[in-house]
Amino acid sequence: MTVNTRVELAQSVFKMVKEQGKLRNKQPQPAAMQMREHQAAPSQQALELEKQHLAEIVEAQGRMMKLVNAGVFTARRSMNPSQKQKQKQKQQRQRAAAPTARDENASERSLVGSSFEDEGVEWKVLEVGWDANVDQIVVWYYDKLANTHTEEELREDLDLCEYSSVREVEQWIASSMSYAGE
Repeated sequence: MTVNTRVELAQSVFKMVKEQGKLRNKQPQPAAMQMREHQAAPSQQALELEKQHLAEIVEAQGRMMKLVNAGVFTARRSMNPSQKQKQKQKQQRQRAAAPTARDENASERSLVGSSFEDEGVEWKVLEVGWDANVDQIVVWYYDKLANTHTEEELREDLDLCEYSSVREVEQWIASSMSYAGE
């Protein structure tokens, strides 16, 4: 059976099945290979090469199916409309539960410039603001003695600083003041 005959046969089978109503306007699957033009009188060598080529395709398809059956490739199942609606509602609930970004208040801003000591290191508060990575207002501070950057450079790249929650830094400042008062 030649390649063209196989293609014609597949098309006629598709047409018959579609007429019986078993397929609902589905497009035929694309061919796994580009079909070659069939020669009117192919040589024996051309026929052997085509036969070898088709055997290689069948073998490759068999290897691929072994991988698929072994679970190497997985595809996400498409969701029906009710599943999509449930997932959308779940995402909306998660967004509603997540804290929303806000500006720092006056008491939090007043921490900027404060110094404190923690574990024998003297720190200085550089900036206070919202950090989207942790979804809260944080305080960025740096080691006063070990710092080799200007405050302007630190503000441009806050990754050079340490950061903690406002409450934690307020506790450190308060405990540093109590030590200074003793």
